[in-house]
Amino acid sequence: MRIARELWSGPRPWLRGPASFDGDWLVLDKQQAVEYHPYEEKGIAFALANVRTPRDAVEFIGKYGMLKHGPEDEDCREAF
Repeated sequence: MRIARELWSGPRPWLRGPASFDGDWLVLDKQQAVEYHPYEEKGIAFALANVRTPRDAVEFIGKYGMLKHGPEDEDCREAF
């Protein structure tokens, strides 16, 4: 059990910041993005449930980040 705890460092951080909608893609500006831990944010599940349009998604990314891309990813794009 001790080994498992040492290998698992906890939830990975996310990136949040300015984003845009390009065609069918949501694009995070990685140059301006900041790293954070979304598990410390309140209301993230409710905010995600309210994403209905690309504009909503861009606002969500600005406040909470992308769902599938983190600091280690080169290309921060997700399909809407």
